[in-house]
Amino acid sequence: MESRGGSLSAAVTLIQSLGEHADDVNCVAASRHCLATCSSDKTVRAYALDSLREMPFSPIRAHTYAVHCCCFNPDGSLLATCSTEGTTALWDARTGQRITVLLQPGGGSGVRVCAFSPRPLGGDAGQAPATAAPPVECLLSGSTDGTLALWDVRAHRCLKVASLKDGSVSGCAFSPCGRAFVTGSTIGELSVWDAVNMRCLHTTRSAHDLGVTAVSFSPPPRPVAGVERFETQRSIMASCGQDNKIALWTLALDRTGDCLTLRFCLEGHTAPVLCCCFSSDGHVLASGSVDKSVILWNPITGEKLLSIMEHQRYVTSCAFTPGAPYLITGSMDKTVKLWRLENTPTSQDAVGHRAAMQWSVEDVTSWLHDEGLAELTETFRNNHLDGQELLLLEKKSLGAELNIESLGLRNKLWRKLEELRSLEKTVSDTDVPDEFLCPISRELMHNPVIAADGYSYEKKEVEAWLHGRRRTSPMTNLPLESAILIPNRALQAAIRRWLESRVPPAQV
Repeated sequence: MESRGGSLSAAVTLIQSLGEHADDVNCVAASRHCLATCSSDKTVRAYALDSLREMPFSPIRAHTYAVHCCCFNPDGSLLATCSTEGTTALWDARTGQRITVLLQPGGGSGVRVCAFSPRPLGGDAGQAPATAAPPVECLLSGSTDGTLALWDVRAHRCLKVASLKDGSVSGCAFSPCGRAFVTGSTIGELSVWDAVNMRCLHTTRSAHDLGVTAVSFSPPPRPVAGVERFETQRSIMASCGQDNKIALWTLALDRTGDCLTLRFCLEGHTAPVLCCCFSSDGHVLASGSVDKSVILWNPITGEKLLSIMEHQRYVTSCAFTPGAPYLITGSMDKTVKLWRLENTPTSQDAVGHRAAMQWSVEDVTSWLHDEGLAELTETFRNNHLDGQELLLLEKKSLGAELNIESLGLRNKLWRKLEELRSLEKTVSDTDVPDEFLCPISRELMHNPVIAADGYSYEKKEVEAWLHGRRRTSPMTNLPLESAILIPNRALQAAIRRWLESRVPPAQV
């Protein structure tokens, strides 16, 4: 199945359709070795990912009402399932043995969603370090009466309870750092919570007209060998709702305040969007809808990559397998489908910043030949301009440093460079650490500066922002105390080291 739009020839192949459930499939989840599904038929099913055969203990028939949600803990050893009966069950994902049943506080209302913390949470708030409890692995559950419960997974006890002011909990997800989680409600609100103290930090009202249906965080950037990490408290989040839209947000957790800022909305579905999820590298976003379609998006550019029309009824759930280009979708048509992705930003490897950055000097001269600029090959060869230097060229340096005298030739070269960079943007490099991207343009920074809000931006981008808008932070929308911009030399050096690390050793 080919893409119906977009610059990439994105495609998916249906690997298998699983039809064991007798009613609506409400949720799908994947670990590195297992696929779990749950249904209104009251069962949970588990499959080995390598063979797609049901595990010996599957199906699990322990719930007495519809099972709404299932999820794995970070290492895949535990599976949580929650149900209309007001309970959340924990299972050994390898044996299917039930470990415990957690009864939702607040009168036994149906539990609609659950999510594991990505890392252990700190000890009890308010305790001195000497007496504070050690970090614990936690599970969050949310119910139809608006109750939120935070559980100690190993001790099987409730740590904290909180409630939404209005509406039912319709979605929940922890931020990648684990410090916070976000909930969505049936009245359309998104709320940011302190994960340790269960304190509401921020609420965005009317995030989605008629209600939020799901929330999902993009995974954190992958570590890059030999490059110092700049710890950031920014995360990218997606939400979807009854308004037929997917919204992309930036969650900022820092000294300027806890804030959820809308980046942009994705529009392509013709009916309410019921689910959304990010690929394991964060460079593909999937969404499923009442219109029976699944759409794949580039969450960096907002580009629609692919539309799938294979389910016969509402698409209720979607999940990517960790570390592999596979997508799982579940539907009210009682089926679960597994898809292999091809030529998406997840699997694309032939074009983009990575390939250009690794060009040798000879690769660059070949590119010049291909673009009708053969007369410049000796100039580039004599100046030892490889792919890294090519992408970093500035327009003024074409004449001042490379001594290209012809104005027409300089303009032609610059246009070709702009075309190359434009192509790179659509291919969303899977390796660029998020902290190296300008929050405004989402492009690799070359001249990073620190603004008064504490964030780093590409200098020309933040200058244009301050010139054309009120003096507010692009990240938090809060007033900036000053328009002073301070060069971030440490970040610039880290970006340079990262760029150099991407060139094969023989070319350095």
